[in-house]
Amino acid sequence: MLSASVGVSAADKLCADAAMPLANREFVLAPLPLVNLPGGQALPVPLVDPLGGVLRSLVQGRAAEPLKQVPIDDALNEARNLDPALKFSPAEQKRQQNSKACRVAYANLVSTFLPLRQSFGLGGLPADVALTQFVGWWLAPERTAADRVTAMPVLNAQRAFDSACLSRDIPAEIDAGAIRATVGLLVFNDLPVCVAFRINQSSILTARHCFVQGSGELTPMAKALSETGTSARLWFQYEAEINNRFEVCRASLPKVDEVELHPERDRIKVAIAATDAPIPAWEWTDAKPGQSLYVRGYFPFGSEVSFLERLRGSSSGGCAALVVKGKCVLNGCQSLPLTSGAPVFVRPDPGDTSAPLKVVGLHLGSSSYGNTVAPSACPNLKPSDLPSGNFAFQFRES
Repeated sequence: MLSASVGVSAADKLCADAAMPLANREFVLAPLPLVNLPGGQALPVPLVDPLGGVLRSLVQGRAAEPLKQVPIDDALNEARNLDPALKFSPAEQKRQQNSKACRVAYANLVSTFLPLRQSFGLGGLPADVALTQFVGWWLAPERTAADRVTAMPVLNAQRAFDSACLSRDIPAEIDAGAIRATVGLLVFNDLPVCVAFRINQSSILTARHCFVQGSGELTPMAKALSETGTSARLWFQYEAEINNRFEVCRASLPKVDEVELHPERDRIKVAIAATDAPIPAWEWTDAKPGQSLYVRGYFPFGSEVSFLERLRGSSSGGCAALVVKGKCVLNGCQSLPLTSGAPVFVRPDPGDTSAPLKVVGLHLGSSSYGNTVAPSACPNLKPSDLPSGNFAFQFRES
């Protein structure tokens, strides 16, 4: 457990029902220790997770279903095979045409990773699934300096993928201030665990599987937060108030095991300590096939020290609604597992300054996650629909 002497800073905003003495609030952010690697690189290493299993429940506990990096051509070809009449905006067509560097970077990532995956204990999994599980392997507290040296080629390939396929910058046609005021990270024990959507000044919306496993059992993090007298704290951080952390109020979190979790229930609205930034206008909207999208998620392999500086969105083509069936939106937006819970925005065409922000759903997992959805929610959705893509679900929570 982290030392209580680190304390809670004056910039931390606490829930009104937090009756615990300040000295006992031990789960706080602290600078990550560095591990020095050949070539003079110094990488932040996560502090030891005293609970164990937090990352495994979020990244590895849903085997073939976490959000993943997308091979653009595969996803687009799958979508066109399902709907030969699928059309994209001229701006999206141009992004697809200009995505050669991203295609090359993805291919290089896979070819670099495959010969090494046995070293990470991921040899028995399909390549795309193993790549998602590598996130949990990399962030696990038991990793040694030798492990990280072994993984350096994959880390470098991931950062090349980042440069070619992702961007910290928010597209010019989207209100950057509005995005920074609505998208944030859930941070537990010095680790980002999910993305969350700030829907008002004291509430966020995120994926329920951040707290409840597919079986309905609470995740290790949720169990820790539900214990009487616990010193564990979960924080919400977002770019509009970059110097503050906002406690997630434990009274609004699940405290007991639930029924088996399916996509149509995979959302949770939780209370947070009051934030100050104004809430931009936003609304739910139904996705349309071919519609351009924008997802801002967490890139765990970034070299930045600040978690918020590791937020990224797709800069390449393919981040669009490729298959829409009922409330299910299968898409080609580049993602990694810890992006669960991110809002999926409509990306306007350049020059379109229409407001408010339009949200088509929450990003929840890879397309295979939709295999367990209720047929009434997503009529005619098939397991074979867009296997290379990712999955979002339309909720109407406000």
